[in-house]
Amino acid sequence: MVGALASYSLARGFWSLVLIRSFHGLAFVVLGAALTAILVGHIPQERSSQAFGYVGIITILPTTVIPSLFPLLIETFGGFNQILLFFAGVTILVFPMVLFVKPKVEGLKAQAGTGRLSRREIIEDLTDGRVLAVLASMLMLYCGNALVFFFVAGYATSLGVSGVGIFFTLSTAAELGVRVVVGSHFDRMNKPRLICLTMLFLALSYAILACGWGALLFFALMGLLIGLGWGVALPVFNGLLFDLSSPKYKAFNTNLGFQMYQAGYFIGPFIGGYVVARWEFSVLFCICAGLSVLGAAMILMRHSRGFKF
Repeated sequence: MVGALASYSLARGFWSLVLIRSFHGLAFVVLGAALTAILVGHIPQERSSQAFGYVGIITILPTTVIPSLFPLLIETFGGFNQILLFFAGVTILVFPMVLFVKPKVEGLKAQAGTGRLSRREIIEDLTDGRVLAVLASMLMLYCGNALVFFFVAGYATSLGVSGVGIFFTLSTAAELGVRVVVGSHFDRMNKPRLICLTMLFLALSYAILACGWGALLFFALMGLLIGLGWGVALPVFNGLLFDLSSPKYKAFNTNLGFQMYQAGYFIGPFIGGYVVARWEFSVLFCICAGLSVLGAAMILMRHSRGFKF
């Protein structure tokens, strides 16, 4: 990661930038997976959703704060490459932090009997219907999330609404706020039931968004409601996946859950581009509603085979 961030200033054309960006992506995935494996060893079983709620807050804050600070950063450091060099230096702080937690993690790993998974164990895990149901439902959630993220601004413009940035401001505030205020209650509730209700709530919100009432107040309200849904669904999904996994699979399945986020943001724009080119934006958000209903159905269909309602 440090090397990748420092290398952008060396790019001299398209292909050199592609090479650096690919290396950066690989380093990001490997580092993220390794940090997740460390983190999982410190999550109490009875507070898994709350813990993942905090992880979500940590993930959202940089993407929310850094863009607003970008003009100040440009003025301070004198250019984009200089900003990347600064964050390369910040990333070095990962080393002392990881060394600080390493002894405790090794002890937890020994207690749990975890280690490298064999091919047979991976196949066994990936043929568990409960795990597949949660992962598939998470993919539906993140595809809807990505479609809203990439296309709601264009939708607002098509309706003649300006200032739609308030949608993202309120959705982010709601997403963070619900985790801080009520995140401790997620683990006291029936998680499959909560997920189904939240996905149906999101489906209704997407359907209302598709109605196309072209007013800034409407977009502000929808941003708030959809942000609340996302704020509940993401940590509870990860908490459920963590809870149903045996100790040796917890880190592996948690990383698979995070990869559903990457997959949703990869697949979503392709779906959105195809739909918008042929139909209207309202059709796109109806698809978001359908994906949410499908995600709820996947969890509901598995409740008699391992999920207790």
